[in-house]
Amino acid sequence: MTLPHSNTGLPVDYFSGQSMTREELLRAVAVSIPFIQQLFPLDCAVAVSDGSHFLAISPGKNVDPELSPGDPVSAEDVNPEVMRTGKVHSTELSAEAYGVPMRSIVVPIKDDSGATVGTLDIGIDLTTQAELQDIATRIRDSFGQITQGSEALASLASDLSASQHELMTFTQQITEHLNKTNSILEVIQGLSAQTNLLGINAAIEAARSGEHGRGFSVVAEEIRNMSHRTSKSAKDINGILGEFNQFLQRVTEYVDDNGSRATALASSAEEMATTLEHNSEIIERLHILSERL
Repeated sequence: MTLPHSNTGLPVDYFSGQSMTREELLRAVAVSIPFIQQLFPLDCAVAVSDGSHFLAISPGKNVDPELSPGDPVSAEDVNPEVMRTGKVHSTELSAEAYGVPMRSIVVPIKDDSGATVGTLDIGIDLTTQAELQDIATRIRDSFGQITQGSEALASLASDLSASQHELMTFTQQITEHLNKTNSILEVIQGLSAQTNLLGINAAIEAARSGEHGRGFSVVAEEIRNMSHRTSKSAKDINGILGEFNQFLQRVTEYVDDNGSRATALASSAEEMATTLEHNSEIIERLHILSERL
C-alpha cells in the first residue's frame, strides 16, 4: 500500500495526514520488521539503518548478524553504496560469515522525492536451498554414473548376443562337418565290407589251389585282418562322433537358450538406459531449479 504524500514531498502519516520526517519514515519501517519476517517463508534477519548506524535489528532463528541498535554501519558493508546509488543490492554469503549460507538483500528506503534516507537489510537463511542443491547435485552425479553403467551393460549385452549368434553359427558348421564325417565313415565301412569279401574269396581260391596257393592264402588272411581292423576303427570313430554329436546338440540348445536371454538382456538394458536418460533430464532441471533458489 502506498502512503499518501503532502505538497512538501515528504510521506504523509496514513492516520494523521501529517507529513512524515526522515526519522518518522525510518521508524515506521523499523516497526514493520516483525511483519516483514512473517511474510518470508524462510528464516531471516531484518535490520533498518539510516546509512551510518543501525536503528533496529531483529535476528532470525539461525541468522544472527550479532548487531545491536546504534552500532555503526561498517565501511565494508554495501549500505553506503546503496545509499549512494539508490539501487537494491543482493548477494550470497557463505556459511563462514554468519554460520549459515545466506542471501543478503539491501533495499534503499526512499522518501517521496526519491532521495535515499536509509536501508532495509534482509538476511535470508539458505540452508534448506543449499541442502536441496547438494542433494540435486548428488542425484545428478549418481544418475550419471548409473546411466554410464547401463550403457556399458547394454553394450556388453549386445556384444554377448552377437557372440552367442556367432557361437550358434559355429556349432551349426560343426554339425554339418560331423554329418559329412558320418558319410565318409559309411563309405569306409562299405569298403571294409567289400575288402573283407575279397579276402574271403581270396582264401577260397587259395584253398582250391592247394600247395600252390599257400602264399596267396597268407595275403588273403592279411586282407581280411585289415578289413576287420578298419571296420572296428570305423565303428569306434562312429561311436565317438555320435557322443560328440550328442554333446554338440546340448551345447546348441544351451547357446540357443542363452542367446534368447542375451537378446532379452540387451533389450532390457537399452530400455533402462533410455529411462535413465529421461530421468537424468528431470534431475538436471531440478539441479538448475535449486540453483535459482
